[in-house]
Amino acid sequence: MHYIGLNRTPYDGELDEVKATKDETEWLLGEVNYAFPELNLKRTDIKYSYAGIQPVTFDESDPQGSREVVVHDLESDGISNFLMLTGGPIWNYRHIAKKILKEVSKRCVPTLAKQHPSPSSSEVTKLLRKSRSLSVEMKISDEILKKIIIEEQPVSLADILLRRTGIGWDIDQGKSAVPRVATVMAELCGWDKQRKEKEIQLFHQHIKEIYQVQKYRGDSVCD
Repeated sequence: MHYIGLNRTPYDGELDEVKATKDETEWLLGEVNYAFPELNLKRTDIKYSYAGIQPVTFDESDPQGSREVVVHDLESDGISNFLMLTGGPIWNYRHIAKKILKEVSKRCVPTLAKQHPSPSSSEVTKLLRKSRSLSVEMKISDEILKKIIIEEQPVSLADILLRRTGIGWDIDQGKSAVPRVATVMAELCGWDKQRKEKEIQLFHQHIKEIYQVQKYRGDSVCD
């Protein structure tokens, strides 16, 4: 599975209802097919799509805004100890995090000794990487799931599927793994049957809101 994007277009609708439109999706398909004509991708090849709001940096020379990542100190606007970031696309999140952390560190006095954590040294990260290398789809054993729940402390099903393991970014958005993961998490977190069913319902609702797949209704891509 491959991700294709992104497309920047002005948006003035409801912030909670951001969707990839039919025109935006077809534009991306056209660009990919132009660059790689042998692929001949069609709308039916799309597993899902998602969209979001990116606050761009104001630039007088560019009406679309600058792509430069800028950290704004709102002290001059009368708001002390408040930073705002513009221009950061999602795939640059590590670089962006370092940039804003540098600004935060100028304003905060450290309370602990300096540490240098490394994602590559995390045992959970190694286990996840090994699981991914064994299969195209993310398949994680109950043993690894339990370790992640204990060490990473997710508080919801969406937490572990989307933010701790990445299972929710698989081709089926993690739907096939939901019953098993919910059962393991319920056992360790002490969820009763009602809480477990509620978490499953909330996860499906969440991915329905952020993903749209294959079919089209009006001007939007939807499921």
